[in-house]
Amino acid sequence: FSATELRYGTARFLNMAVKPAIISAAAYFFGPASAQQVSITIFSVAIAMLLMTIDPYRAYYKKYYNNHRSGHEFIIYILIIVIWMWVVSLMMFTVMVLQHIPIFICVLSVTMFIGEKFADEFLRFCLFKKDIARWSTLVITRSSVQLSGLIIAVLFRKFEYSFLILLFLFSLGWVFAFYEPAKKIASIVYNNYAILCRPKYYHRAGSRIFLSFFLITSSLMSSGPSYFDKVVALFTDKESLPLFLIASMAFSLIQNFVDFFFVSKIRLELLHGTQSLGGLIFSRKFFYCIAMGLIAGAAILAIEALILRNIYRFEIRILALIAFINIMLAITAIPQQLV
Repeated sequence: FSATELRYGTARFLNMAVKPAIISAAAYFFGPASAQQVSITIFSVAIAMLLMTIDPYRAYYKKYYNNHRSGHEFIIYILIIVIWMWVVSLMMFTVMVLQHIPIFICVLSVTMFIGEKFADEFLRFCLFKKDIARWSTLVITRSSVQLSGLIIAVLFRKFEYSFLILLFLFSLGWVFAFYEPAKKIASIVYNNYAILCRPKYYHRAGSRIFLSFFLITSSLMSSGPSYFDKVVALFTDKESLPLFLIASMAFSLIQNFVDFFFVSKIRLELLHGTQSLGGLIFSRKFFYCIAMGLIAGAAILAIEALILRNIYRFEIRILALIAFINIMLAITAIPQQLV
C-alpha cells in the first residue's frame, strides 16, 4: 500500500465505523431509547438515499470523461438531483411524522439526507477523477466531526443537552467537511442562473426522471432485501432497530471491501463496458474481498456482542442471514456497475 492508499483505507474505515460506534455508544451511555433515535435517523437517511438511485451522473460523466462538451448534461444532472431530492425529502418527512417520530428528529434526518446526497455526488466525482487524496480528506473530516460530537457527549453526559449535541454534530457533520465544495457548486449555479431557468432543461430533467423508473425499481429490487427486516422493525418494534443496524453495518464491510479493493480499481473500465461479467464475478480477487469482509464483520460483531451483552441479545441465526444477504448484494453490485 502507498501512503495515499493507506489514507484512503483509513477514510473508508472511519466512514464505516462512525455509525455503528454512535449507535453502540448511545445505547451504552444514554440507554436504548437514545440508540433508537439515532437508529431512526440513520435508517431513514439510508432509505432516502436508496430512493435517490436514479444515476443522472452517467450521461454527464460519459461526456465529461471522454472530453466532449458536457455543459448541458451538467445542467440536467443538477436539476434531476435537486428535483428528485425534494420529492424524496417530502416523502421522508411525511412518513416519519405519520410514525409519530419527534419533529426535531424528522428535521435533522431530512437535513442529514440532503447533505449526505451532496457529499455522495461530490465524493463519486473525486473517485472518477482518481483524486483519492481529496476524497480521503473530505471523508476523514466529516467522520472526525461526527466522532468529536460523540466524545463531547460522552464526556459531558451528565449535562442535560449532551445527547442533543451528539445528534446535531452527527447529522450536520457534512457541513464542516463539504463547505468549500458546496460553496463552489453554489457559485457555479448562481453564475448560470439564467440558463438554469430555461424551461427546456426542466422538461428534459423531468423526462429523464420518468425514464429512470426502471433503474429505480431495479435498484430497490437488488438493495431492498437488506432493508426489509429493518423496515419491519421500524413499523412494528422500533426498539430492535439499533440491533439490526449494528449487525447490518458490520457485515456491510463485505460490500465495502469489494468496492474498495475491487470495483474502485476498475471504475472507468466498468463505465466503458470493457470488462466481462463472468470474468469479474469468478475472479479470485473478488472472492478474497468477500472473505475479508466476512471475517472483519464477524470480528466487529463479536466485540459488539461483548460490550452490549446486557442491552441487546445477538442471535447467531439472524446474524448468519444478514451476512448471507450482504454477500448476495456484493455479487449483484457487479452487474449493476456494468449496466
